[in-house]
Amino acid sequence: MSICTSNRVYLKLPFDESDAAEMERLMEDLGDEYFGSEDGREWRLRKSHLILTVVIQPLEQDQAECQADLAALGVAPTEIFDVVTVKGLKESAEFCRQVAERIAANLEGLIQLSIHTR
Repeated sequence: MSICTSNRVYLKLPFDESDAAEMERLMEDLGDEYFGSEDGREWRLRKSHLILTVVIQPLEQDQAECQADLAALGVAPTEIFDVVTVKGLKESAEFCRQVAERIAANLEGLIQLSIHTR
């Protein structure tokens, strides 16, 4: 039985300072409350009783886990710079999806939805 859900957004351009500013605006817009890391690559987002974490890492740090997603999307690993992972408990699956879709739209990324983990 799955207790967590996560969604990944694959960015075709490197995540930079302007993207970090856009993520701050998104987090403020999407949640009731959010906390961001000093490096601008990790957030904890709360809306009502739902809590998500949003983490941005270079693809190299997560490449083995992302291979199946990239193959399903028809994208070579050389085309992707960074991976945004939106993760929460199973009851936050819809909120995860909404956040991931907004991130993908605002940062022009490719999205892979509904990855369930233990």
